[in-house]
Amino acid sequence: MIPQSPLSALPVSITIGALLKRVLRWSESDLPTDELEARVQCLTALVHLRFEDIASLQSIQLSGGMAQRVLIALALARGARVIVLDEPTYGLDPETSKGIERTLVSLRRQGTYMIVVSHDSEILSSTCDEQIVISNGRIMRV
Repeated sequence: MIPQSPLSALPVSITIGALLKRVLRWSESDLPTDELEARVQCLTALVHLRFEDIASLQSIQLSGGMAQRVLIALALARGARVIVLDEPTYGLDPETSKGIERTLVSLRRQGTYMIVVSHDSEILSSTCDEQIVISNGRIMRV
């Protein structure tokens, strides 16, 4: 689950680089160190981040868009085949929103399933095969 406020979901006592490596180790405990480094590089590139730029940062030093992409990378590091995103572009500037949208489209093409909750019809139409419109607690359209 990727929450609407991604910064609230990231720990503050560990660097982003150490967090990504730790989560990968939990998922793939027998991964050799050189492969671990390569996987971290791939995960961050997949979400349009450079590992070198974020590795030494604490979560409180990330922008909202960076935090959103780090959470997506963490979900992928855990081997998630389905990711639930709550308002993935909430509070982001238009350029960063487009970056998140490109990331989600790329993940969808690679076979990751997503459940996206959003008021942003543009991101829904580009990232989702099916949409359910809910208004006042009622399903209005499928």
